[in-house]
Amino acid sequence: RLAADADYFFWAGSHDLWNKRFVSELVKRLEENPALIGAYPAGCFLEADGTRAERMGHPYSYGGASAAVRYVKVVACRRLYAIYGVFRREALQSIAYWEGCLGPDILQFNQLVLKGPIAGVPEELFYMRRVGAYGSAERYCANLGMPFGKRHVLRYILDYQSNHVRLAWMELPPLQAVAVSLVITPLFFVKSLRLYAGLITEAFAPRVMAWIRARIRVH
Repeated sequence: RLAADADYFFWAGSHDLWNKRFVSELVKRLEENPALIGAYPAGCFLEADGTRAERMGHPYSYGGASAAVRYVKVVACRRLYAIYGVFRREALQSIAYWEGCLGPDILQFNQLVLKGPIAGVPEELFYMRRVGAYGSAERYCANLGMPFGKRHVLRYILDYQSNHVRLAWMELPPLQAVAVSLVITPLFFVKSLRLYAGLITEAFAPRVMAWIRARIRVH
């Protein structure tokens, strides 16, 4: 559980860098709009040596009064680094902390979107460095304390899908949960095909994945 006692909180990854205005600009957005529970900025990838790579994409805002609409929007237009924004402590203390599954940070952010609106700030204030073995599913699972292999990967994929349906049922009235589940299940599957293909290839054909990773940048 989150032990912080400040009004605002953000996770600081050891691979990341921040513009000196990161905190002040995002906190300003939250103080200007009490309805917001969080804000995150535009970002850019950095190579391991610190040189700039591509931008992370437009930082969508997940607004509106309907939690169901916000949830569909975050599944359709997700930004994987958005969890590294600044959030109100009370909102973070109201969400589950996922363990033993793929994408615990994605699940946390998506549950936050169900709790309230989150603003995307167009100014580039966040930088994520690509450290060694970037894009390796085996290393990713090891960091989460999860085994990685042929007999694990298919279960992880099924859990990844079903956990997002569980979120709908945790936060929405039953009829809305049914409708949202029917929308997000195929949508999330299609949006995650590249992830699933990478997991399966690395588990069942690791030499092929090593060849691909050596020649194509994995984002």
